[in-house]
Amino acid sequence: MIKFECSSEVIDFGFTLPVPLVGLTLVGESHCETNSLRYLIQLGKLIKEYIDHNNVILYYYCDTEEVRRSHHNLRRSPQAYRNELFAVLFDRMEPQGLVRETNVIVGEHGEEHYLVLITRDRNQEVLREIKVSVADWSKE
Repeated sequence: MIKFECSSEVIDFGFTLPVPLVGLTLVGESHCETNSLRYLIQLGKLIKEYIDHNNVILYYYCDTEEVRRSHHNLRRSPQAYRNELFAVLFDRMEPQGLVRETNVIVGEHGEEHYLVLITRDRNQEVLREIKVSVADWSKE
């Protein structure tokens, strides 16, 4: 299941966003152990369609819950694996007019958090400003 939730008041980037920030939440289904390529492609289409109809910045935080990974992917954290999977999905869509920005925030114990932002090309400057703000979070 996929949910889009407006959340401009939840994240403070230190400046006012000119377009709404919308959280993209992927909710695991208890009856679904793995996601097929077909499901992931459909998910990508839903994301693109949402942005095509809404001038927003979508953000996706890769959660830390364990995820089924192949043996050669076990060296990556669940967040890093999800981020890579999401990046491949996005790139495979060959999304004309959209940009994706991955921000890695290093926590106080050295753990990495992945925040992915997706928007239309025309909002690319806002993504640059967000990237600068998020980079400062790792320094705090």
